[in-house]
Amino acid sequence: MLGTKDLLSIGRFGRLSGLTVKALRHYDEIGLLRPARVDEWTGYRYYALSQARDAEAIRRLRSLDVPLDEVAELLGADDATLRERLAVHRARLEGRAVEVQEILTELDRLIDGEEELVTTPERFQIRFEIDVQQTPARRVAVVTERAHESTMSEVIPRQIMTVGGYSKEIGSRPLGPPFCVCPHPDSEGMLAPETGWPVGGDVEPRPPAEVKTYPATRASSTSTSGRSTSSAALTG
Repeated sequence: MLGTKDLLSIGRFGRLSGLTVKALRHYDEIGLLRPARVDEWTGYRYYALSQARDAEAIRRLRSLDVPLDEVAELLGADDATLRERLAVHRARLEGRAVEVQEILTELDRLIDGEEELVTTPERFQIRFEIDVQQTPARRVAVVTERAHESTMSEVIPRQIMTVGGYSKEIGSRPLGPPFCVCPHPDSEGMLAPETGWPVGGDVEPRPPAEVKTYPATRASSTSTSGRSTSSAALTG
């Protein structure tokens, strides 16, 4: 067993690893990074120099906004698993970046006086028009997310923004309104909708988006008046 003279105090270990004392105490409490020794009389925490690698990995992953519960799983992961999980995390951040950009754009419209914070009653009257029509075969960029049916009002708009941001990033303009292929939920209310935009033939798949071809089918198209937005939902 290492003696105190062979260990680093929590303060020295924090300076070495770049983690604050408060963070180290928290990581001890949740079992993410336990001290090598805790003095039974004083309660002081001491760390071994060999723990600096895990501490640095934790600091780096947290700086990349990886959630703590996932950090614990990644500490002992092999290289292939680490890269795969980081790719998933990147896709998640990309979706959030699209949401933030949408918020910034809306804020700019409010700041520049191009849009009112609260619409007047006469402008607030929005009519929905639904039409079922034959749609041609189309090439589409989509994302899929398995979720409960009660969360679809959040999931589908988020998926639309994710694919919209992906298209903007690669310099491709959507060739039509957004759409959603929404299967029936299972016995537990779970389903995995495919949501996205029609794209041109030169668009290649890249996480988080998948590019595929949908055959011609009948679909319900929803348009709104009051705002110039429209969407199409394939019925299969």
